Amino acid sequence: MPESSPGPETEYGRELLLLRHGHAVPHGSVEPDFDRPLDARGQSDTAWIARWAVDARAVPDFVVASPAQRARETAEGFCHAAGLSTEGIRWRERIYDSRVSDLLAVLAEVPTEPRRVMLVGHNPGFELVAGLLAHADPHRVRLATATLARIRMPADWGELNAGDGEMIEVVKPPRR
Repeated sequence: MPESSPGPETEYGRELLLLRHGHAVPHGSVEPDFDRPLDARGQSDTAWIARWAVDARAVPDFVVASPAQRARETAEGFCHAAGLSTEGIRWRERIYDSRVSDLLAVLAEVPTEPRRVMLVGHNPGFELVAGLLAHADPHRVRLATATLARIRMPADWGELNAGDGEMIEVVKPPRR
């Protein structure tokens, strides 16, 4: 595991975790694209990133995911590996389209109580929203499959603007 563990869970306050789905079977092998499942690497990487989150004390208390098969398997696999129930996962089809406006609308629906929210979904929207919120060059934020962006956030999920967040770290599983 990385040595970059940030310390106590409360050190950063409110956080957004953007988890891109794990590696899936190739395009065209399953139709429609929405139904493409994770492959063995995707399953393994998802478990690795969940164990990393537990070790780093960066486990979400609220999970919202795309219902696309590869994102569904990633969200459920992450929760299982992190010791979380899958019962509370919120499924939002708008995450599948991955438009920045849709992702911000999904975040605006998050209740005020959660301190650490994880979205599980797709590019290019995840890279774009990470760049927008963390005021980074969106072309420099790279979220490969099963990569987690961890962003410090303001108190109100419903009032998010460009630059409101601060990138804490981007973590990806080791590639074999």
